[in-house]
Amino acid sequence: MISKYDPLSPPNPEKWLELDEAQRMQIVMQYHKKAGIETPNDQIHALIHTIIENQNAQSDKYPVKDAIERLMEEGLDRHEAIHALGSVLIKHMMNKNEDTDEDESNNAYFEDIRNLTVQKWKEEFS
Repeated sequence: MISKYDPLSPPNPEKWLELDEAQRMQIVMQYHKKAGIETPNDQIHALIHTIIENQNAQSDKYPVKDAIERLMEEGLDRHEAIHALGSVLIKHMMNKNEDTDEDESNNAYFEDIRNLTVQKWKEEFS
């Protein structure tokens, strides 16, 4: 069982998924608190980290693992890569509407994840 989280090192996927959502979020919040990282909203920040890590752990369903590796090859550390992917996630969550088909919405999100570069992230989200 995982008791600590470090965004610079990927958690073991099986052990990560053994935790329930509340446990995952709690260890993410503990990491940021211990590291002295202040966020505008600790719970939302932890939620976004948790969702990205969940998708990374389920790499057969989501393009997140490859995107993290690609962004790290472009110069981001793993924590920054999670933030970059979290920015895309938030954008899609904010733009989702009731009329959008779920598959269509997911495909658009996956496409944006696949096409994200460090330059695109900095231009669009910085």
